[in-house]
Amino acid sequence: MKRLIFMLMAAGLVAAGQAALVDDFESYSLGNVRDVASPPWTAIDGTGQADIFDDGTGNQYLGFGWSGGWRGTYNDTIAPIADGTVGSVLFFNVYANAEGLDHSFGLSDVAGVDIDWYDDFEIQIYMKRNAAGDDGKVILGARNGSEVEVDTGTWYNVWAIVDQLNDTYDVYYSTGAADLETAILHSDDAAFRNGTSDSLTALVGCGYYTDENSQQEMWIDNIDLTVVPEPATLILLGLGGAALLRRQR
Repeated sequence: MKRLIFMLMAAGLVAAGQAALVDDFESYSLGNVRDVASPPWTAIDGTGQADIFDDGTGNQYLGFGWSGGWRGTYNDTIAPIADGTVGSVLFFNVYANAEGLDHSFGLSDVAGVDIDWYDDFEIQIYMKRNAAGDDGKVILGARNGSEVEVDTGTWYNVWAIVDQLNDTYDVYYSTGAADLETAILHSDDAAFRNGTSDSLTALVGCGYYTDENSQQEMWIDNIDLTVVPEPATLILLGLGGAALLRRQR
């Protein structure tokens, strides 16, 4: 699907989607999401271990992590990505603040008490400890896709291009300015962790068993979601989008 996003951009179909900043975390007080950011963020399992922090420069972000089992948060107020659509884009910044982490962020078709973590991720992007464990680097990976070593203490731009027709996704990443056209292809046509015929309706972030014991192991910021309309809607808009999308398969 790596060529598809650029065809969509050239055809104006991504621009025709409902682009929206989901959260930059600047509107909240600092503290646990269940106290300062719920809704739209809901902490689940135990104390949640998901907080709004300040990086010391006035920039706020979502930080989460835990060493004793599942902890995390979800946001089910996002615009749904409908089954059968191709080209919706999830964008976010991610930062590893520890080497011994094992945390994921992505999209699910369920939310709330029904989330079963790994069993409910469709798009799962993660950071985890590398083989060395103490060299200032961690693994940035995509479930059923590729892995690459990245630096701790550095903000990365990550894009997930969603193919809800075939239950796959592409991942791109970069540092510095967020420019998808110059980003590095990380994973091409990675299969959803769990296939689904339902819409993707929730952002999910979770920490698993790690070597750390901190709520600040993985940072997330500037989440943006561009939702491509369903093919029938594109036809009504006169974009001929359904034909273009179907021709890719």
